[in-house]
Amino acid sequence: MLSVKSFELHNRAQHVYGEAARVLEFKRVCDEQGEQALAKLGNLMNASHSSCSSQYECSCEELDTLVQLCMLVFSTCVTHEDNRTCETHKTR
Repeated sequence: MLSVKSFELHNRAQHVYGEAARVLEFKRVCDEQGEQALAKLGNLMNASHSSCSSQYECSCEELDTLVQLCMLVFSTCVTHEDNRTCETHKTR
């Protein structure tokens, strides 16, 4: 028998409302362009994928693995225009 629990409506609703909050926060960070903006945006993207994977269940093993590898290897790169150096800030 089908029920609210079988469709995981609570988890999916949490994802949708959480994603809406992340979108608003993403816009706010972009508008302010403050220190650590790229790290904050990276953290929001990581949270979005985590929610897609665990609450909405719309990810797959390959994508989850790719995201994990990118988080380990890539991180967020901030380029300074004055001397063209690059700092790497690991996002989790």
